[in-house]
Amino acid sequence: MERNRWTTAIRCLEIALHPNTSDDEVLAAVNGFRRTAGTTPLSDICAGVAPGNVQVTDLAEWTERFARLSRENLELRRRLDTTRQIDETQRRLSRANEELAATQRRARLAEQRLDDARDAYAQVTEGLKHEIAGLRAALEHARNAGLAHRSMAEPAPLFSDFLTAAQQGTDHPRFIQPVSEPSARSPWTA
Repeated sequence: MERNRWTTAIRCLEIALHPNTSDDEVLAAVNGFRRTAGTTPLSDICAGVAPGNVQVTDLAEWTERFARLSRENLELRRRLDTTRQIDETQRRLSRANEELAATQRRARLAEQRLDDARDAYAQVTEGLKHEIAGLRAALEHARNAGLAHRSMAEPAPLFSDFLTAAQQGTDHPRFIQPVSEPSARSPWTA
């Protein structure tokens, strides 16, 4: 009965030290060993499992093998943790690359819209320049035509006309057509 118990305890340790054992299984196997072995030292368990003629050198070999497997298991766990960290870092980098690509697409679109707005602004500005030039030319033409018409139609009022209008109480002077030739005046009579 005692031999079966020790064999079960050793089997739990083998499972705990196997490289393909998950973390949860390792904990379960170590707890199984503790329940099975109780307070019995490992060397006594190994001696109980080994045949009666097992020498102490075999026990030392088993102890060394156990220590080596423990070291290998720890090393594998460290590698596994490192691999998990690398995988997580790669996932984050992949997400960052996707976000960067999306940001670059949005920036290119914004630059294209800005270029389109600049082109539209340049077209509107150019159109306004032409329109202003046309309006200025039309205004100048109208001024020239107005001055020519005004000079032909009515003479510019003289200061004396303004003075006479002010004395008569009117706002605007009457325009008197200048006489090109002096006419004979009728004599002055009182």
